[in-house]
Amino acid sequence: MRHSVIRAPAVPSPFILASNSPRRRVLLAEAGYEFEVIAPAVSEVASANLSLRELTIANATRKGLAVSQVHPHRIVLAADTLVALEGEVIGKTMSARGFS
Repeated sequence: MRHSVIRAPAVPSPFILASNSPRRRVLLAEAGYEFEVIAPAVSEVASANLSLRELTIANATRKGLAVSQVHPHRIVLAADTLVALEGEVIGKTMSARGFS
């Protein structure tokens, strides 16, 4: 009986991480990915008309688009995180200590 190994598709290295998040850098590096960090200078969306999920997606999309327009032939990974309490955005935190 033959066994085959299923592997995740390889990601062309290095891709671009469009984020200033130190935690994202650590997670990706620990997972073995090679990447370049280019944090875009974009203003974030802050709209009461969007749900928390929509707001987070909108901000991640803005970051990704800003970097991909400058580097159109590269893979770009963008993300965003918001901190909310009872459905209200209270901002961003730099570490878990910010919650205490």
